[in-house]
Amino acid sequence: MTMQRRSILRAAALLAGHLPGLAAAAAQGRDGADVALQIIHDSGRGVPMAPYLAQLAGDADDPGALSGVPFPFVSRRLRGGVLQVEGTAVFQPEWLTEAVFVVAADDVSFRWLAYNHARLVQMQAVGVVVQAGTAAAYQVMQRLARPMRLAPDSGEWVSERLAAAGADVYPVLVQTDGRAYQILTQDTGPAASGRSSLEQPMPAHVQKLPRQVGGRR
Repeated sequence: MTMQRRSILRAAALLAGHLPGLAAAAAQGRDGADVALQIIHDSGRGVPMAPYLAQLAGDADDPGALSGVPFPFVSRRLRGGVLQVEGTAVFQPEWLTEAVFVVAADDVSFRWLAYNHARLVQMQAVGVVVQAGTAAAYQVMQRLARPMRLAPDSGEWVSERLAAAGADVYPVLVQTDGRAYQILTQDTGPAASGRSSLEQPMPAHVQKLPRQVGGRR
């Protein structure tokens, strides 16, 4: 385990031990691959673990990295679509140390991520995947997101928070102010004009990627 990952694990353990209503654990998988942190209980005031989760997610080329993920996993609360209100408040901003983008392994998210990739990398955002039909589809999303890291939300904790806030769609970016945006500008606020990134043509390299269709159960 790298020094960076050890530091993240210590930070996650410290947060889980000192904040009421939240407990988390991290473990080592096969061949040293880290498995996802599990939210045991959330009082609604806990620390979003997505930034730590994303740093612990395995590499797309590591065959053992996703061994603990229950594919397929489908979000029952979110759907691919247009965010009705840009800047919807989702998380408490004081505990979001990094911007978090929420995607699924499908055409809508492939298009959005490809279009906004440079901006997301500039922001050093981390990603959470709320839906994936197969490990192969998930790994396609991992490769498209590089050098950013991804983690699966197979337990739907992130999905639940988005849906409860009225932002029941993906893809979105939750900025460090705790608000969700789908149209990214220099200040990550709502764009004054122009087409949504969901309406942009599919980039040529993304058109060749395998498809995964899914939605709410």
